[in-house]
Order: sequence, then C-alpha cells, then structure tokens
Amino acid sequence: MPNPMESIVNAFNTRMPQLDCMAHNIANIHTPGFKTERLFYLVEHVEDPFTRERKLSYIPKTCIDFTPGAMQQTGNPLDMALQGEGFFAVRSPEGEIYTRRGNFTLNRNNELVTQEGYYVLGESGPITIQGVDIKIGEKGGISADGTDVGKLKIVRFKNKEALSKRQGCYFENSGENPPVPETDPEPGVRSGNVENSNVQALREMIEMINIQRSIESYQKVILTLGDQDKLSTNRLGKL
Repeated sequence: MPNPMESIVNAFNTRMPQLDCMAHNIANIHTPGFKTERLFYLVEHVEDPFTRERKLSYIPKTCIDFTPGAMQQTGNPLDMALQGEGFFAVRSPEGEIYTRRGNFTLNRNNELVTQEGYYVLGESGPITIQGVDIKIGEKGGISADGTDVGKLKIVRFKNKEALSKRQGCYFENSGENPPVPETDPEPGVRSGNVENSNVQALREMIEMINIQRSIESYQKVILTLGDQDKLSTNRLGKL
C-alpha cells in the first residue's frame, strides 16, 4: 500500500529545487545575455529492489529558454549583441564555449576578452585590437583605425537545446551526442549594444508565489499526518 507521507515528502522535495531555480532567475534579471532556466521532473514508475513495491521516481531536467532578450544601447563599441540565433565563441581554460553575453573588453595585451578574461575567438583565434577608432560590422568584421584586425567567430546550433549550461552565461556542446557548431552566415552583430536577460520578472514572481503556497500546503499535510500517527500510536499503547 502506498505510504501517503512518503508521497507528500517526495512532492515537497521536488518543489524546493524549483523555488531555488526561480530565485536564481530573478537574481540575474540584470545580467546581460542570461537565459531563463526551467526545472521540470520526469516521473517514472520504478520497483523497489527490496520490497518489490512500485514507486514513483522523480528525475530532474533543466531546460533553457533561448528566447533573445531585448537590446540595450551602451555606446561602447566593444559591447556586442546578436540579432540572430548565434553565439559568440570564446576560449576558456577547459576549451571552447559559447555565450550570448557580449559585454567584452580588452586585456593589457589589447586582446578581446570576456569579463572573466576568456579570449573572444575570431576565425583565426584570439583577436588583438590596436587602435582607437574601433568599428564592428554586422557580420562580425572588426577594424581599428581603418585596418582590418579580424572577424568574430559566431556559430549556431541546429539543436541548441542540447547545449550544457555552465556557470555564468556560458554553454558547452558536451555529452554523449553534442550538437555540432556551424558558422552563422547572418549573425546580425550590433556593436554598441548588449542583449539583456530574457527573464520575465512578473512571471517569475507569480510562479514563485504559487510554489511557495504549494510548499506551505505540503508542510501542513505533513504535520497533520504526523499528528495522526502520534494519536494512533498513543491509542494502541492504551489497549
């Protein structure tokens, strides 16, 4: 016979990570290039190896909403946003990763890097910019003082939902069947702009309130079942 307390506790335990996920989204409302995360659970029936009872198993699955965020003008030519579905390719210590966060800068060697210091990749590797008058075209070509210095490596994925989320606003094509990057022919680079987070604050707050209410309901049910168990135990002791 299914244990009602176990079912309620399992439901309670699935809600807490969802609440943390929404809190993480809200905390990154003002983070350029941040993509909203959604935590779901795949429910499967499994057999307990000891009791042979059928139980529900909750398998967490995180989905990323890749909907583009609104563009914000900054006036800084090293800030870049993409109109298409592409990603900037950058080089981290662990290898090539991808991002929509285009608030780039120059390091002390005049190399184009992310805020974390990762190299922003061009078609031939890292890009060095020497000059004052920096211009970046819609297809990613970069010039400084009228001299071409490189072209941004901007890629897209046919199945970007298969990308793995990394810390920050970065993604990697890892796993058993990693998606293959291909050059984005029409990236629509907008220099002097950044792509804002696509988090919808009102929606996140409403869903967070709903989850908090369901958690409170589960807590009340758990307390009620616990009181009933104590009452039953006391009555049995008096028989």
